[in-house]
Amino acid sequence: YLSNDALFKIQSNIIRKLASEKSCLFVGRCADYILRDHPYSMTIFISSYMHDRMKRLYHTLNLSETEVKELIHKTDKCRSEYYNYYTYNTWGAAATYHLCINASVLGIEGTVTFIKEVLGMWVGKTESASFWMGVLTDLKARGVEDILITVTDNLNGFTDTIHPNNHI
Repeated sequence: YLSNDALFKIQSNIIRKLASEKSCLFVGRCADYILRDHPYSMTIFISSYMHDRMKRLYHTLNLSETEVKELIHKTDKCRSEYYNYYTYNTWGAAATYHLCINASVLGIEGTVTFIKEVLGMWVGKTESASFWMGVLTDLKARGVEDILITVTDNLNGFTDTIHPNNHI
């Protein structure tokens, strides 16, 4: 048996380690708080109307309507208490996240598509000409004198950094 404190510490270490090594998707686990200082972290809170949540669980778990409603309330209570305690924030509060979405409005597929679009815009900031100019300036400051670039792999903004007056 692990205490919540021990579990939070272990999860925090794993989340930080994985996020430092590669792109990751974390669902819950207070990852938004744990990665609050990570420069490329994007936090999203997805909610939906109670009747939609109940309908999905009713069909998935084969429980009565009353059991499903109780399960949702119990789960939400546990999640919010855990999150609020370890993060000093309020679970589900819009100010805590970069983006909050009600999946009932767009549906599951629409919500996924919307998130992909937003992530594309978010990642786009790190692929702009100014981003790549910063990378190259940093390399120059570290003593790199010559850089030969042969492939850009469609990195947005990269060509504009190398040849700012070119029109491709």
